[in-house]
Amino acid sequence: MDMSLSPDVGKTIFQKLKSRISLKILSDITNKLEVCTKSVTQDGNIYNPSGALSGGSKPSIIGILIKVQELKKVEGLLKDHQSKLESIMSLFNQTTEGLDIKSYKITLLEDQVKESNATHISLAMLNELKKLIIDLKNKQKVLEAANREAEETDQAVELAREEHEVQSPKLDLPKEAQRQIRQLQPSDPKVPKETRPIEDPMTPGLEGNQGEGAAVTNTFRFS
Repeated sequence: MDMSLSPDVGKTIFQKLKSRISLKILSDITNKLEVCTKSVTQDGNIYNPSGALSGGSKPSIIGILIKVQELKKVEGLLKDHQSKLESIMSLFNQTTEGLDIKSYKITLLEDQVKESNATHISLAMLNELKKLIIDLKNKQKVLEAANREAEETDQAVELAREEHEVQSPKLDLPKEAQRQIRQLQPSDPKVPKETRPIEDPMTPGLEGNQGEGAAVTNTFRFS
């Protein structure tokens, strides 16, 4: 049985296919899983299920699909690397922030240590000053007590002197004692006039007993 077609019939069939089938349709048919076979256009364009385009009347588009697929792969790798870079940059920023925080904390700790040392020194100096003030107050109290005692002593001496001066002019000597004084004045020129001893006229045996220590002497001032 002869299955060949006449040239006119073949021309008619392929002419219709040429007019109805485009490159996009042919590419879709080639890439369909149900077909998945190599296809050839009337112009010689060869489509492989892998996406490669070769031959045909337009050699300038050879390998475009392969380049597109490679570009997609490169874009995928680029996205992966960008994602990794973003992760690395995020970690770097976190590390930088952590380092800044640690540096700030170290600065604060150093300032606290300096303030603590200064406070410790100030407290030590303050304690020394307090002790010094207490010692000075104690010494001041001792000096005040000694000063009061000295003033009281001066007042007592001054009072005794005033009493002596008040009582001395009122002393009424007997005439016999006055005569004794006048007799003693020229006999002892070495004794100052103001401090010559006066014998007590009331002592018995006044005359002749001066060498035996029986007489009691008093010192008076004379003008």
